[in-house]
Amino acid sequence: MTCFAVDTDVLVWLVRSGQTVPLAALGRQPVLVTDTIWDEAGTHKQGDAGGEAEARQQVLTTWSVKTTLAPGSAEAETAQVLLDQGDLEAGEVSILAWAIHHAEIVPVFHERQALLRAIEEMPGRPVLSFHGFLGLLVELGLPARAAKTISERYCARLTWKNSSRPVVPQWWTDGLGSIATARQAWDPLLSQS
Repeated sequence: MTCFAVDTDVLVWLVRSGQTVPLAALGRQPVLVTDTIWDEAGTHKQGDAGGEAEARQQVLTTWSVKTTLAPGSAEAETAQVLLDQGDLEAGEVSILAWAIHHAEIVPVFHERQALLRAIEEMPGRPVLSFHGFLGLLVELGLPARAAKTISERYCARLTWKNSSRPVVPQWWTDGLGSIATARQAWDPLLSQS
Protein backbone atom coordinates (compact mmCIF):
# COMPACT_ATOMS: atom_id res chain seq x y z
CA MET A 1 0.00 0.00 0.00
CA THR A 2 1.41 3.38 -1.00
CA CYS A 3 1.86 5.87 1.85
CA PHE A 4 2.95 9.49 1.60
CA ALA A 5 5.56 10.72 4.09
CA VAL A 6 4.97 14.47 4.42
CA ASP A 7 7.66 16.90 5.61
CA THR A 8 6.95 19.50 8.29
CA ASP A 9 7.34 22.40 5.84
CA VAL A 10 4.59 20.96 3.63
CA LEU A 11 2.28 20.71 6.66
CA VAL A 12 3.18 24.25 7.71
CA TRP A 13 2.24 25.69 4.33
CA LEU A 14 -0.95 23.65 4.09
CA VAL A 15 -2.11 24.96 7.47
CA ARG A 16 -1.02 28.55 6.82
CA SER A 17 -3.43 28.60 3.90
CA GLY A 18 -6.34 28.78 6.33
CA GLN A 19 -7.86 25.61 4.87
CA THR A 20 -7.51 23.36 7.93
CA VAL A 21 -11.21 22.41 7.96
CA PRO A 22 -11.33 20.95 4.41
CA LEU A 23 -7.92 19.33 4.95
CA ALA A 24 -9.05 17.63 8.17
CA ALA A 25 -12.39 16.71 6.53
CA LEU A 26 -10.47 14.38 4.21
CA GLY A 27 -10.28 11.98 7.16
CA ARG A 28 -7.72 9.19 7.42
CA GLN A 29 -5.31 9.29 4.49
CA PRO A 30 -2.41 7.06 3.45
CA VAL A 31 0.03 9.37 5.23
CA LEU A 32 2.96 8.17 7.29
CA VAL A 33 4.43 10.62 9.78
CA THR A 34 7.77 9.89 11.39
CA ASP A 35 8.24 10.67 15.06
CA THR A 36 10.62 13.49 14.12
CA ILE A 37 8.03 15.13 11.85
CA TRP A 38 5.31 14.66 14.48
CA ASP A 39 7.46 16.43 17.07
CA GLU A 40 8.56 19.18 14.65
CA ALA A 41 4.99 19.86 13.57
CA GLY A 42 3.94 20.44 17.16
CA THR A 43 6.87 22.68 18.01
CA HIS A 44 7.57 24.53 14.73
CA LYS A 45 7.47 28.22 15.67
CA GLN A 46 9.06 30.09 12.76
CA GLY A 47 6.43 32.53 11.55
CA ASP A 48 3.61 30.74 13.39
CA ALA A 49 0.40 32.66 13.81
CA GLY A 50 -1.77 31.81 16.79
CA GLY A 51 -3.02 28.24 16.76
CA GLU A 52 -0.92 26.95 13.83
CA ALA A 53 0.81 24.23 15.84
CA GLU A 54 -2.57 23.02 17.09
CA ALA A 55 -3.98 23.10 13.55
CA ARG A 56 -1.05 21.04 12.25
CA GLN A 57 -1.55 18.51 15.03
CA GLN A 58 -5.27 18.34 14.15
CA VAL A 59 -4.47 17.55 10.51
CA LEU A 60 -1.78 15.04 11.52
CA THR A 61 -4.02 13.29 14.01
CA THR A 62 -6.84 13.06 11.47
CA TRP A 63 -4.70 11.93 8.52
CA SER A 64 -2.07 9.65 9.93
CA VAL A 65 -0.41 7.53 12.55
CA LYS A 66 3.00 8.30 14.04
CA THR A 67 5.83 5.96 13.02
CA THR A 68 9.01 5.68 15.07
CA LEU A 69 12.48 5.01 13.69
CA ALA A 70 13.54 2.38 16.22
CA PRO A 71 17.08 2.75 17.58
CA GLY A 72 19.42 0.27 15.90
CA SER A 73 17.04 -0.32 12.99
CA ALA A 74 18.18 -0.10 9.37
CA GLU A 75 16.10 3.08 9.05
CA ALA A 76 17.79 4.68 12.07
CA GLU A 77 21.25 3.73 10.79
CA THR A 78 20.49 5.24 7.38
CA ALA A 79 19.12 8.36 9.09
CA GLN A 80 22.39 8.78 10.98
CA VAL A 81 24.45 8.48 7.79
CA LEU A 82 22.23 11.07 6.07
CA LEU A 83 22.39 13.41 9.09
CA ASP A 84 26.17 13.15 9.20
CA GLN A 85 26.34 14.33 5.59
CA GLY A 86 24.77 17.57 6.78
CA ASP A 87 22.72 18.67 3.76
CA LEU A 88 19.25 17.83 5.14
CA GLU A 89 17.28 18.71 8.26
CA ALA A 90 16.27 16.04 10.79
CA GLY A 91 12.67 15.71 9.57
CA GLU A 92 13.72 15.38 5.95
CA VAL A 93 16.30 12.77 6.98
CA SER A 94 13.70 10.72 8.88
CA ILE A 95 11.39 10.64 5.84
CA LEU A 96 14.13 9.80 3.39
CA ALA A 97 15.60 7.08 5.64
CA TRP A 98 12.18 5.46 6.01
CA ALA A 99 11.46 5.71 2.27
CA ILE A 100 14.83 4.20 1.29
CA HIS A 101 13.94 1.05 3.24
CA HIS A 102 10.23 0.89 2.33
CA ALA A 103 9.37 0.98 -1.37
CA GLU A 104 5.72 1.83 -0.65
CA ILE A 105 6.69 5.19 0.90
CA VAL A 106 6.54 8.30 -1.31
CA PRO A 107 8.37 11.26 0.25
CA VAL A 108 6.73 14.69 0.02
CA PHE A 109 9.11 17.64 0.36
CA HIS A 110 9.05 21.40 0.05
CA GLU A 111 12.79 22.19 0.13
CA ARG A 112 14.66 21.85 -3.16
CA GLN A 113 17.66 20.15 -1.55
CA ALA A 114 15.45 17.44 -0.01
CA LEU A 115 13.63 16.88 -3.32
CA LEU A 116 16.91 16.54 -5.19
CA ARG A 117 18.43 14.27 -2.55
CA ALA A 118 15.37 11.98 -2.61
CA ILE A 119 15.59 11.70 -6.39
CA GLU A 120 19.29 10.85 -6.12
CA GLU A 121 18.85 8.32 -3.27
CA MET A 122 15.83 6.56 -4.78
CA PRO A 123 16.33 6.47 -8.57
CA GLY A 124 13.16 5.65 -10.47
CA ARG A 125 10.92 5.95 -7.42
CA PRO A 126 8.25 8.61 -6.98
CA VAL A 127 8.93 11.77 -4.96
CA LEU A 128 6.35 14.56 -4.65
CA SER A 129 6.73 18.32 -4.25
CA PHE A 130 4.22 20.65 -2.59
CA HIS A 131 1.99 21.06 -5.66
CA GLY A 132 2.29 17.39 -6.55
CA PHE A 133 0.94 16.47 -3.12
CA LEU A 134 -1.72 19.16 -3.28
CA GLY A 135 -2.93 17.76 -6.61
CA LEU A 136 -3.01 14.31 -5.06
CA LEU A 137 -5.14 15.66 -2.20
CA VAL A 138 -7.64 16.90 -4.81
CA GLU A 139 -7.77 13.36 -6.17
CA LEU A 140 -8.42 12.13 -2.63
CA GLY A 141 -11.34 14.53 -2.13
CA LEU A 142 -9.99 18.00 -1.25
CA PRO A 143 -12.31 20.54 -2.92
CA ALA A 144 -10.64 22.24 -5.91
CA ARG A 145 -11.50 25.66 -4.48
CA ALA A 146 -9.64 24.87 -1.24
CA ALA A 147 -6.66 23.56 -3.24
CA LYS A 148 -6.59 26.74 -5.34
CA THR A 149 -6.60 28.87 -2.18
CA ILE A 150 -3.79 26.80 -0.67
CA SER A 151 -1.71 27.15 -3.85
CA GLU A 152 -2.26 30.90 -4.12
CA ARG A 153 -1.34 31.53 -0.49
CA TYR A 154 1.69 29.25 -0.69
CA CYS A 155 3.03 31.10 -3.74
CA ALA A 156 2.19 34.56 -2.41
CA ARG A 157 3.80 34.11 1.01
CA LEU A 158 6.85 32.07 0.22
CA THR A 159 10.23 33.10 -1.09
CA TRP A 160 12.76 30.33 -1.70
CA LYS A 161 16.17 30.71 -0.12
CA ASN A 162 18.39 32.69 -2.52
CA SER A 163 15.65 32.71 -5.13
CA SER A 164 12.27 34.07 -6.11
CA ARG A 165 8.78 32.83 -5.35
CA PRO A 166 7.92 29.22 -6.23
CA VAL A 167 6.77 28.57 -9.76
CA VAL A 168 3.39 26.95 -10.09
CA PRO A 169 3.50 23.90 -12.39
CA GLN A 170 1.93 24.31 -15.81
CA TRP A 171 -0.57 21.51 -15.21
CA TRP A 172 -1.78 23.48 -12.17
CA THR A 173 -2.02 26.92 -13.78
CA ASP A 174 -4.24 25.65 -16.58
CA GLY A 175 -6.97 25.38 -13.98
CA LEU A 176 -7.45 22.21 -12.03
CA GLY A 177 -9.28 20.83 -15.06
CA SER A 178 -5.91 19.93 -16.56
CA ILE A 179 -5.05 17.94 -13.45
CA ALA A 180 -5.66 14.94 -15.70
CA THR A 181 -2.12 15.45 -17.01
CA ALA A 182 -0.67 14.82 -13.57
CA ARG A 183 -3.26 12.13 -12.84
CA GLN A 184 -1.39 9.73 -15.11
CA ALA A 185 1.50 9.77 -12.65
CA TRP A 186 -0.79 9.38 -9.61
CA ASP A 187 -2.96 6.53 -10.89
CA PRO A 188 -0.39 3.83 -10.01
CA LEU A 189 0.14 5.43 -6.59
CA LEU A 190 -3.56 5.72 -5.82
CA SER A 191 -4.35 2.20 -6.97
CA GLN A 192 -1.94 0.92 -4.31
CA SER A 193 -3.28 3.15 -1.47
